[in-house]
Amino acid sequence: MFKGLEHTAIASPAPQKLAQWYVDNLGFIINYNYAGNYFVKTPNGTMLEIIPSEGDRAPQKMKDPGIRHIAIS
Repeated sequence: MFKGLEHTAIASPAPQKLAQWYVDNLGFIINYNYAGNYFVKTPNGTMLEIIPSEGDRAPQKMKDPGIRHIAIS
């Protein structure tokens, strides 16, 4: 039975720095971290996993395939 989404992952060249940005600017907490991966959690329990990226980012336009944004309430 589907109950909802548990978390979404974002690849970043600086996972710790990005996790801290969510803490400092949006009131998230660092819920868990391991091997360079960070789970940040909102006050309502929604989580993001921030993982280390590999390689250079390819140029992208807004409507190229893939996730384009995350809406935060």
